[in-house]
Amino acid sequence: MARHYPQAVNSWRTNWPLLASQYRYSERIRRLIYTTNPIEGFHARLRKYTKTKRVFDNDMALLKLLYLSQQRIMEKMAAKPIFAGKEIASEMRLLFGPRFDPQLANTDQQVMSLPRTPSFKTQQQSQQ
Repeated sequence: MARHYPQAVNSWRTNWPLLASQYRYSERIRRLIYTTNPIEGFHARLRKYTKTKRVFDNDMALLKLLYLSQQRIMEKMAAKPIFAGKEIASEMRLLFGPRFDPQLANTDQQVMSLPRTPSFKTQQQSQQ
């Protein structure tokens, strides 16, 4: 592969610590961070509500429509959870403490440190 794409391979090797930072998190958190489908679905539903009405009397009319649409969309999204929300939230509370949950800011909660990023050579050896 390095013979066919030398610049790409060189870029991966020099930037491996940045590229591998995603492996610090569990698979569930990585899936949540890097999944855009729920966001795209949310935007598509907002467009569905606003596409029939092209002209709004004022900015407040548009904001009201978006707010009410968002409320309706969030109710539907909450009815069918995509991710294991409670498990991910508890894991993120452990990892990020007060940054994730402001209620933890006043407690003496121990924040778990992230595991080290695997080196490029370790990843390469495990794939062989």
